[in-house]
Amino acid sequence: MCRTIHLLRRLRWVLGLGFALGAATLPTHALPFAVNLFGDYQGKISEGGSLPATYAGESLVYGITRSDGLWTESGGTELFKTTFALDKILATLVLTSAERPQLTYLALQAAEDYVIWDISDWNRWSTDTMVVVNDRITEVKTISVPILGRLSIQVPDDITGIALYGPSLASLPSVGGSSGDVGFGSTTSPATSVPDGGSMLALLAVGVAAAAFMTRRSS
Repeated sequence: MCRTIHLLRRLRWVLGLGFALGAATLPTHALPFAVNLFGDYQGKISEGGSLPATYAGESLVYGITRSDGLWTESGGTELFKTTFALDKILATLVLTSAERPQLTYLALQAAEDYVIWDISDWNRWSTDTMVVVNDRITEVKTISVPILGRLSIQVPDDITGIALYGPSLASLPSVGGSSGDVGFGSTTSPATSVPDGGSMLALLAVGVAAAAFMTRRSS
């Protein structure tokens, strides 16, 4: 057990160093806002329904939800391009509009639950990208590991919805929804350019996801 904890701590240091080195190679405006690291976790809500149209008095600014393999966008549908990675447990949202909406909360839905993050620290003028990983809604699975035997681990559920909430919907460029079979790693939103072809952003997003999991497991 002590050796395992030591290895986890070493891995956290390596991930932290990788995050710092990756950030140093990106232009300032390209640095993503990592919700799991810089947001304020508000808690998990178990309602077994859809994401709310409003939260804590704030309006829906943008939303994307999945049902039967189809993704449906709502709110300001031209505001963001959303992609998913790591078997749909990590989402990347990139602003694709000149609009810079003020955002207060992010809701992430998986299975029958959703969690709320306070993202009011997101500086919409300095970065156009945010990444969030599902590290809170999990299910327990049993696996067999050589030497260690059978272990019970927590496995994240796939993300089935993301919603962003802010003070007002009035100034958004598009109100309504659109549906399509966007599938894995694709989107119904307009494309946007990402510095360095997006490769460094992808590596950084994976680092954020891993760091978030390691932080929770060893804290």
